[in-house]
Amino acid sequence: MENFLADRQVALVGYQLSFRDMQPGCFLFNHHCRGTLALPLFKFADLADQPIYLSHAGRRNSQLDFCLEDKGYRPCPDKCECIFVNEVTQIISGWEKK
Repeated sequence: MENFLADRQVALVGYQLSFRDMQPGCFLFNHHCRGTLALPLFKFADLADQPIYLSHAGRRNSQLDFCLEDKGYRPCPDKCECIFVNEVTQIISGWEKK
């Protein structure tokens, strides 16, 4: 995984959360060849110190605004999958490219 994240031709573009079922989502990466690769959440389990919760705050209430806002990365106020996603996103974004 370290070599993949260090590849200059690979860029994190986001995370696809699954609101329909309780399956974890996928991190999305673009490659210079114009392809997009989706890697499941569990592939990044060793990167973060956060637990992986298989629930979404949006499943417990009708307000999805917190997860859907694009106002930078900030901690989720609820115990949901996004806590782990938030930390891993920050780690990947700061990964040194070679």
